[in-house]
Amino acid sequence: MNLSQVYTALKFLNKGRLHIINSQTAQFMQEKGLITILDPTQYRRMQSDASRLNYLNKDIKSYRCQVEHYQTQIVTLTDKLNSDWHKFWSRQATLDRKQRNLDDAKIKFKTLNQKLSNSQSKKERLEGVKQDLKSYVQTFESYVKPTDKSSFLFSRMKARLYRLGECAYDEFETEITKLEEYIVNRAKRLYIVYDKLAEIYGQSHPMTSAAQTVASYEGEVDGLIERFKEASTLLDEISWTDVKQLPIAAEIMGIKDQPLEELVRKLNKLDSALTEKGYDNNYETGNAALVILKSSKNKDVATLVEGMDNTWELMKNKYGWGSSSINNAVAARFSLMGEPKKIVDKVEQIYQELVKQEWPESLDTALLASVLINSCLTPSAVAERADKVYGAMENNGWSMSTSYNTPVGILTILPGSPEEVVDNADMAYYALKKEGFPEGRVLTQLATGLLVDFYMNIQNEGFFRSIASQMNPPLSSATYQNISSGVLFNFFQRTEDY
Repeated sequence: MNLSQVYTALKFLNKGRLHIINSQTAQFMQEKGLITILDPTQYRRMQSDASRLNYLNKDIKSYRCQVEHYQTQIVTLTDKLNSDWHKFWSRQATLDRKQRNLDDAKIKFKTLNQKLSNSQSKKERLEGVKQDLKSYVQTFESYVKPTDKSSFLFSRMKARLYRLGECAYDEFETEITKLEEYIVNRAKRLYIVYDKLAEIYGQSHPMTSAAQTVASYEGEVDGLIERFKEASTLLDEISWTDVKQLPIAAEIMGIKDQPLEELVRKLNKLDSALTEKGYDNNYETGNAALVILKSSKNKDVATLVEGMDNTWELMKNKYGWGSSSINNAVAARFSLMGEPKKIVDKVEQIYQELVKQEWPESLDTALLASVLINSCLTPSAVAERADKVYGAMENNGWSMSTSYNTPVGILTILPGSPEEVVDNADMAYYALKKEGFPEGRVLTQLATGLLVDFYMNIQNEGFFRSIASQMNPPLSSATYQNISSGVLFNFFQRTEDY
């Protein structure tokens, strides 16, 4: 059976209409653990068991009354037998009789209490049977209900129908299994890096951002940590603070075609040049210098800085930009993409399309448009897709606010249907949560970043490379370049997080 047939059968089952599904389909789905099948005899036996609930409730009521009676009797007799006054005025025969009554009451209490407990357990089981019966749908030959596995996979099937619908169902399960394994392993790797860096630098948002970038690189973890420490030490020697130093050290350690000393020298020169032009001497400026450094091969740095200035002014006049790491990094990135006015005009087109989708006219929406410009889609198409991604995140239980605009933007430009991309982000979110990262906006950013990490490495994974070629929209070369350059990670470095 193909995925589309299995999905359709489950959809009919969820609507109580499995009577139109043949026995061969039901048998296949049972073998895959998607449904439970009962023959009529088993179903009637369950009905018979459930029908005993009324009698069982009467028994429980009777047992409870008797237990309470004997419990009261035990307390009364015990008090009397322990009373010195009662012992003094009672004959020995009376005391002996009351002791026999107490012993008898204890035996009956214990027996009845056990019967009450057994009946309550049986009631709980039969209530489960009664509830379970409601889940079954009658077919021509049997009774069928979905399993927990099918309920879990149903939305994942729907999200991937557009490319796997005609493929064998087993291909779908194989893909989900491999994807979960990959994400879980990357989450474990991220936590190992995070834990090792926390021992050295302490827990902080800059350290968390650095850990995510370091973990995204291929290679043995201890070797990566050593290279990171070397980069961090070099930045420390030029008096860069941890806030400015740690995330950027993680970025420059990934540039392998030049010695770290040379990279730090160039980065500091760029940072100084930006400071001289009036940019604050802080992380935001260092982040912009990093973007230029990573993408300025064969390009005149002075021209790039001038383009950054022009972009910054255009965005400031149009959207009221203030100084922040996101804004500076975006302006730096835009200076690499072409003539500033054309780039800002395209941002404005996307912004207006988002407003048509009822996004607020705000700086946050302008930031979202600045992320979405990396998409290969038209302004109207990418705005519509962003709205669907936002809706999918809400439907999956994400607590949305304007601070989630950046993750929405990044998920939007990744390949796959909106539901598929958000489902993959869910896998990353819960894998990281299981490793011990606390819930909140930082975890959302880490999950989004882990998904970016997946697409950064997707070209090196034969199995996933074939998946990427099927996705719609595809992972364009321009988008891949933006992802692999690390620019999307720059969007996470918000000043207020520090």
